[in-house]
Amino acid sequence: MKQILVLLLTVSVLLGSPVSGAAGPQEDYELAARIYLSVGASAAAYSGRLGELASYYLEQNGWQIDHYIQAHGRNGARYLIARREGVPYYLVAIVGTENKWDVKTDLRVGKVYFAGSTPEEFAANAAKKKTPPHGTEGPQGL
Repeated sequence: MKQILVLLLTVSVLLGSPVSGAAGPQEDYELAARIYLSVGASAAAYSGRLGELASYYLEQNGWQIDHYIQAHGRNGARYLIARREGVPYYLVAIVGTENKWDVKTDLRVGKVYFAGSTPEEFAANAAKKKTPPHGTEGPQGL
């Protein structure tokens, strides 16, 4: 299942990337390397043998991986952040739908009021149970 997920992710990244006729071999190589690293980090975020192998591969190539678990009731998030000295970016991978219980969580939707200009205002507005009618939120229509 995870191998299929990684394969689908790879195909979607390749198909979703813009094709440029002006790119040279160096740019093509760098894009391919970033895609390959992204797929590796995505696999490493999951538990199990595939995740262990992907983590091992990244670590052997100089990437320092920090795994995180953010619990939130029955739900939560597992993710990793990988960094490598001399590389100007981080790899961030978040575990997605992993089992049938995750599918149930994914399908639960609800309306959240989104307005504000600071994290505190966003959190306060999101916690509101009753939201104002659409178009009456303020001068910008937020």
